Amino acid sequence: MIPQKFVGSVGGLAIIACAVACSPDPRTSDLVYSDGTGGESQQPGGMAGRGGSAGGAGNGGAGGMGGTGMGGTGMGGTGTDAGVPMDAAPKLDAAPKLDAAPKLDAAPKLDAAPKLDAAACSPSVPAEDMFANFEGGQVRSSGVGDRTPASDGRFVTDGSPGTHATMAVAGGRCAASKFYARYSGSGFTTWGSILAFDFLGSESAFYDASRYKGIEFYARAASPLKLFLKFPDKNTSRYGMCGSVCDNHWISDVMVDTTWKRHYVAFADLRAGTNVTAPSLLATEVFGVEFLVPKNVVFDLSIDDIAFVK
Repeated sequence: MIPQKFVGSVGGLAIIACAVACSPDPRTSDLVYSDGTGGESQQPGGMAGRGGSAGGAGNGGAGGMGGTGMGGTGMGGTGTDAGVPMDAAPKLDAAPKLDAAPKLDAAPKLDAAPKLDAAACSPSVPAEDMFANFEGGQVRSSGVGDRTPASDGRFVTDGSPGTHATMAVAGGRCAASKFYARYSGSGFTTWGSILAFDFLGSESAFYDASRYKGIEFYARAASPLKLFLKFPDKNTSRYGMCGSVCDNHWISDVMVDTTWKRHYVAFADLRAGTNVTAPSLLATEVFGVEFLVPKNVVFDLSIDDIAFVK
């Protein structure tokens, strides 16, 4: 029993004070208090709630039902225990570092194009394979080996009133070249004009070129043009067996631009002229080579180092 002390009454209700601090002892929950007049009072209000755990405020006890009136609402208890700090949120492991992207090897450097010897200007051609280098200062073949006598360049035109000219130009195309041939003209309107060279100094003499695969030469033009090369043989020349259809020689074409370039024409790649029935160039009986500029072209063509290729 908790010691109590009568303090007084208010409105017929006895006021009792605890002699010591009241506690929410469950043993007092069935006590009946007197108001000093003999009547019983109502059940006191609910006990104060316990302090909230972990620093939270306790909930007040519910008021007990009185005999006639409502019991007072108990005060919420104040938590006394210091709040226990929650564990800090676990630290996530840092995202793993990805390996840096592997470095690709730098693109291999291509070897620089080989520089031609300025003195040589071009790959060396055996002397016996050179047909015309114009180093004598004339537009004519060299006349070496079995290709003698030397052959002067000659004109063939379509008969229209055009003009043309040739000359050997001093200075050459490079350090080792003293001269090159220049062929210019305009005004040819039917099929064009030709600068021709005969392998044996005569358009009626056949030359055996069967040990060669073709010819090469260097060329440039004042403006780009399509140049045709024609090869008369015994089957297409009027001095051979062409019959009623002549001069439709074996043909190829190259594009010539404004800088010196080497051009190679293989005998095996030649096309047959119109109405030519032979399967290929008759290499054992070839007359020469013709440089044809087509009609309606104003041209200024330079040629150097015409040679056979084995």
